[in-house]
Amino acid sequence: TDSSFWLIPGRIAVGTYPLGRAHPTIRTSCVAALMMAGCGTFVSLMEEEEELALEERHADVVTHTIEDALGHASKFAQYEASQVFLDCKRTISEQEALIKNIIPYEKTHERYPAARRERLRYVGRIDLAKQTMERTAKALDNYPKNHEFLRIPMAEHECPSLQQLLPTVWELERLYREGKRLYLYSREGHGRCGVLAGALLGRLYGMDAYHTMYRLQACHDVCANNI
Repeated sequence: TDSSFWLIPGRIAVGTYPLGRAHPTIRTSCVAALMMAGCGTFVSLMEEEEELALEERHADVVTHTIEDALGHASKFAQYEASQVFLDCKRTISEQEALIKNIIPYEKTHERYPAARRERLRYVGRIDLAKQTMERTAKALDNYPKNHEFLRIPMAEHECPSLQQLLPTVWELERLYREGKRLYLYSREGHGRCGVLAGALLGRLYGMDAYHTMYRLQACHDVCANNI
């Protein structure tokens, strides 16, 4: 989504509370987009009262809690994919019909360049529709068969002690080694998430502080919204 990034590609994503659409130009929700990327375990680092307050402030776009949104997205994933396939097949059929109506001028004819451009435009739309179908099929394959929501709250604007942090790191490491694909989120996606993501990188890969911070910043900077 525009406000998340892969910490460990394909395994652990980090970002903000998944609010609204994944991108302004598409109708897919953040939750659905993350699940299409394979994330089946959503881990909230927000305290319950904090998260409820955020949902109330954005009641115009938040229609479900994250826990309910996971079930909703799973339930309608196949339906939404079928709508994409129908739209793409309709586009392909329409463009193929338009191609058949193009007069096959000889290359020396003055109308040939315009007809060729028109044909290429229709062929491009067909290719785009086919690519969309392929991406949608792949997204369905990635869709987690099971999903879960976990809350591991960390107080906002407070730096946890090592004793407070380690149990959370161990729990996330356990989920990771079980093969779960995680999405870690907090309200803004960089404070608590950054601390925990850094500790997790150090635990999993033995990275020192400098290289951990360098990787975190590099991953963080790919966000379209630059959270």
